[in-house]
Amino acid sequence: MNVNWVRIVGIPSGEAPLEIRKQWLGLELPLMPGRSSVYQVGAGGLLSGKAAADPIIGYLVSAHEAVEILASKSPDAAKWWRLFAPSHIAPGKSLVFDEYVCEPVDHAAPNQSSEPTLASGTSPAGQEPRLP
Repeated sequence: MNVNWVRIVGIPSGEAPLEIRKQWLGLELPLMPGRSSVYQVGAGGLLSGKAAADPIIGYLVSAHEAVEILASKSPDAAKWWRLFAPSHIAPGKSLVFDEYVCEPVDHAAPNQSSEPTLASGTSPAGQEPRLP
């Protein structure tokens, strides 16, 4: 399987408020180009800037695209990211989602759209369900 997206199946860790982090649930997010597996990375706190005590093992997601997808589900959550972490979500930046909250998805199969889908199997626009 060519993993180039992940579906968020658990509430991500991090310094964003819990209600903001909950909004990632069910979304499918694009991985950074060339980053199709999990990585061990040192990360700093989004708000505090403090380095994590332990490295994070997770997927590197395209931050800018992820927040755009988040906006389709929760404009308020996307607004929070744009207000409190604009430098973290600029094009070319990545967000790290813990491996245990991600389910790999292959959107590169023939005859499949690269449009993200919600965990319910419907597209954000409410189109017919499609299998990942």
